[in-house]
Amino acid sequence: SEALGDNRLLSVAEKYADYIRIRFTQLKDTGFITPGHEGIELALIRLYRHTKEKKYLELARFFIDERGKREETEHKKGAREYSQSNAPVRELRIAEGHAVRALYLYTAMADMAEESGDEELKRAAQALFGDITDKKMYVTGGVGSVHSGERFSCEYDLPSYTAYAETCASIALALFCDRMLR
Repeated sequence: SEALGDNRLLSVAEKYADYIRIRFTQLKDTGFITPGHEGIELALIRLYRHTKEKKYLELARFFIDERGKREETEHKKGAREYSQSNAPVRELRIAEGHAVRALYLYTAMADMAEESGDEELKRAAQALFGDITDKKMYVTGGVGSVHSGERFSCEYDLPSYTAYAETCASIALALFCDRMLR
């Protein structure tokens, strides 16, 4: 409704989110595997903020809370860290894996903490923010120093010549910074 001035797209988004909610949380007939791309959490929280329908916030919480709860054979060695599914999100303290995807998740965690008052989630987001800004960010604001995997590296591994630090990661970091400011 923000873009078109009416509810045509909003109606489609709500129908799709309702379908996802039914399949994953009510029927539970859709096998859950941690998605490699975070993003649905941000969209659901935005949908909740627009509609004030708690079911969308609850579905976002479901996707946030399910991440890292199970050992998944689909992931290769090291891939669980790459997809931020190596531990439940409230236990995450070190930014790892694909920088853009991680930052989308961390942004959703901060959004959820703001909406729900979840202090544990807030502490995890604060720790991740500190890890990034204190140990894994270039002075230019770039993040995701490793080209292979477009990912975060270990503390203070910020090479100048081979820096990856893609624009998408900087945009995702701006989103995370905005949420942490709130």
